[in-house]
Parts: sequence; structure tokens; C-alpha cells
Amino acid sequence: QMKIDTGIILYPSTRALAYLDIFKKNKLFPKEIITMGDWPFINQDLIDEDNKYNYSQKYFSLNSYIIDYIIENDIKHFHVSDVNINSKELVNLLDSKRCKEYIFTGGGILRSDVLSKNVKFIHVHPGNIINYRGSTCFYYSYLNQKLIECTTFYMSQNIDRGDVLNISRININLTINSDQKLFIDYILDPTIRALSLQRFLRLNADKKINQINTFENSDCYLIHPALRYLFYKKINENYNPKINSGIFIDDK
Repeated sequence: QMKIDTGIILYPSTRALAYLDIFKKNKLFPKEIITMGDWPFINQDLIDEDNKYNYSQKYFSLNSYIIDYIIENDIKHFHVSDVNINSKELVNLLDSKRCKEYIFTGGGILRSDVLSKNVKFIHVHPGNIINYRGSTCFYYSYLNQKLIECTTFYMSQNIDRGDVLNISRININLTINSDQKLFIDYILDPTIRALSLQRFLRLNADKKINQINTFENSDCYLIHPALRYLFYKKINENYNPKINSGIFIDDK
């Protein structure tokens, strides 16, 4: 078991649950946890899908026993009622004397005055930011290249710009049924980010920062439902029943 010097801000989201799962599985503990809003927060539709498709066993637990985890592992904990990442309540809590960096799990776009504080924010972006910036990037990269990558980086005042810590490649081999309406956004997206975070945390002792000054594509915008369908169709077409099914990090 190892406690790292990084804190984590837990916005009530399945991304936060997926990140917590990575800490638990790797017996790593953040120096500090800040929870936002109300927990637990999973809605009934996702609970029903989980019961049918066993997401909690295959990917990450949707049971958010966050307070038990904090108490059992003696982790410093703060709570804010607001779910806005720029809220005064949260910003006043951030303290570089306790944590010089925090893992970001959502809650909005960080304002420049927050980013200019003497703390850094680690973000996992679901795309290679050399090629894909903006929203729902993994849809576009998979449709274009049959490829999903994630970039872990320190956030800056320009959206999807910053010092890159790691770029991971994700392999997907699975089928998605038509009634798995919440799977892509609430399970697949958090899982690929969490696997990338895991890779970064394992490499953290040899943390290297790379400046990315080039951008070789146009910004991505929220994907159209027709393209979402093509993504879902292509995932199913590419499924290979002869190899392991699931979502995997490519450590090559």
C-alpha cells in the first residue's frame, strides 16, 4: 500500500467512481479527497443496466462507499456541497501546502483564476491531444483510425492544452447491445480514462513532462447521434470472439 502526494477532487460522476476503483485495485491512496455534491448519485436506469450486464464486476464498482474508504484508509477528507468546479467553496479549500496537484474528475471548465492558483490539475482527456481536442474525441478517433487514445496532462488556461504527462492507447474488444443505452458514456468513457490514469500513476515515479506545441486536426464537437450509431456499429463489427473480451490498456 502506498499513499501518493496527489489529491483528487471527486465530482459525483461515474468517472470519479472509475478513478477510485483504480486507486483501490492498485493499493494506492490519494493524499487528500475532496468530495463534491451528494453521494451516492447513481440513477435507477444505470443500476438496472448494471444488474443486467454486470458492469460493476467487469469494469468498476458503481457502489460508492466513499466514506468507508476514506475512514478505513485514514485519508484526509473535505466536502463541498457545490458541484461547480469553480465554486468559491471549493477554491478556498485548495491548498498547495497540503497538495500541490489534484486529479480532476469533472464539474465544468476551470476558470483562469482557479488555474492560476499555486496548484496543478491533472486531467485525463479521451483522445490524443496532438490530434483530437474538444468533446467526445474517442468516437472520432475510433471512426477515423479504429484507435482510442487518452492523454494525461496538467490543465492550462487553454482548453485541452497543457504539459503532457502520458499518452495511452486503449484496445477495445466487445459487443454492445441495443439496450445498453448508458454504456458508452457512463461506463466505456470512464473506463478508458481510468486505465490511462492507472498507467500514469504507475509511471509517476519517473514523471516526464512533454510540451505539445503542434496540433494536426480540427477541434471535435459533441458528436451527432448518427455518428454515435456508426461508432456503436463499428465496435460490434470489429469484435473478435477468438480473443479476450473487454477494454484493455496497450502497454507496448
